[in-house]
Amino acid sequence: MLEGFKILTFIQLNKNVVMKHISSFFLFLPIAISAQISIDVTDMSQIGDVITRKADTLTVLTGPGNSGANQTWNFTQLSTYVIDEVTQVMNPSEAPNGSNFPSANLAMTNDNINYLYFDQNANQMVTLGFAGDLLGNGTPIVAPFTSGLLVHNFPRTFGSNFSDNYIIDITLDGSAISPLVSQIRFKRSALILDSTDAWGQLTTPVATYNSLRAKRIEHAVDSIWIKAVFPPTWTLFQVNLDTTISYQWFANQGKLAIAELTYDTLGVPKKYTWFHSAPIGNLTEMNTVNEFNLYPNPVSDELTLSFNDALIGNTITTSIIDETGRIIDEKVAILSTKELNFNTSQLQNGYYFLKVILNNETFTKRFVKG
Repeated sequence: MLEGFKILTFIQLNKNVVMKHISSFFLFLPIAISAQISIDVTDMSQIGDVITRKADTLTVLTGPGNSGANQTWNFTQLSTYVIDEVTQVMNPSEAPNGSNFPSANLAMTNDNINYLYFDQNANQMVTLGFAGDLLGNGTPIVAPFTSGLLVHNFPRTFGSNFSDNYIIDITLDGSAISPLVSQIRFKRSALILDSTDAWGQLTTPVATYNSLRAKRIEHAVDSIWIKAVFPPTWTLFQVNLDTTISYQWFANQGKLAIAELTYDTLGVPKKYTWFHSAPIGNLTEMNTVNEFNLYPNPVSDELTLSFNDALIGNTITTSIIDETGRIIDEKVAILSTKELNFNTSQLQNGYYFLKVILNNETFTKRFVKG
């Protein structure tokens, strides 16, 4: 039961579970002045959003980096254990068991089987509970929190913090475990400590973001009781004490955490998740005055990236990325001239990003095909 709970509760901020996120390859280099931001409800998920993320399920990242002001984080190193995650955001009335959460105004799912329900408004975002086939045996389980779990107070700013308690208490048919078991009761009582402990620039495999970091500590007590068929009495089967930590990075227009790093109960990094699209307005832009120029923009058939003379002879990696984070074209070259040209005739009309890695620095520039 506990594992089933953990597989579902990851969708937004709760430490126990994670969403889907991947990592990539480059070295991190902050080349723009970091800007301290704040996060409000307009930066969160809205009904109709489809959010692509990737998850490195055996992360090689060693830690969350420093707390404090004007930090830089390089989260581009990956293992080979990467999965895709797509989160759909909908009206609770469109989700199974939505009627069990009458105060919810938002629901999310990653698999169209298990759903989280939220109350989101201009002041806060609260998780009300979850429902779905949590045990994987075809039996739907509805698990409301006895009191909602606070995910965000808005606006979220550097130095803000809060604490919250929640309880899950559900009773299940025990026959799936053993014909001698009538019922199983699972109860989790938890204390959440949330602090926005840092701001700075975060580089993921997709882009560089001005971001806020939230540190989330959960102290939980999990209790399991078993009721036998005969004699029909309840027996306390197991009690576990658990403290876990997760870190989430938020950016304007990010919708969910743009990156998330979770740890197991021993404090070992467990899973790294990141946003696979690049929200407009959060990228570290090229210095188009002194070093780079990208033209024409909008572009039709050919895009040109020009450089100053001092960069000739350097190795450059370029990637054209669409708005979903998909890499359309990638190349590595040694600069022998002041220009690189890209054939854009086959691109669909829309917004794209040109990502440049040069001298261990990462730059991103948005352009329009049209």
